Amino acid sequence: MPESQASCTKDSEVDKNIREARNHYNPFWFYDQVRNKGPWDYKQQGAQYQDLGNFNYGATGAAFGFPDTILYRMAGWAQRQAGTSKPAWGHPLGSSPYGDDPDDQEQIRHGIEYARCRCPS
Repeated sequence: MPESQASCTKDSEVDKNIREARNHYNPFWFYDQVRNKGPWDYKQQGAQYQDLGNFNYGATGAAFGFPDTILYRMAGWAQRQAGTSKPAWGHPLGSSPYGDDPDDQEQIRHGIEYARCRCPS
């Protein structure tokens, strides 16, 4: 299990972010949190936090109420906007991994699953 998942305890940063996401209803607010250089863009603190950022994105996006496919596709859109997508990764309107790095998509999936276990609907 990657460290970003193993370190998610009751009062972890991810859990705090999940609680915050559940209390907001504006998708533009969510975008501002997870966007490049936003407060939840943990990779800005170092490459070692990239997995945590993707995990947090999945967890908080699920807690906010976004469908899984929207989270995956928007991650692909962001990857393409950043100019770091590869043709083999497809397109946000296509099939998985929707233009996103497959490793990032895996962390997003783990975050979504985590949120469902921590905050069942």
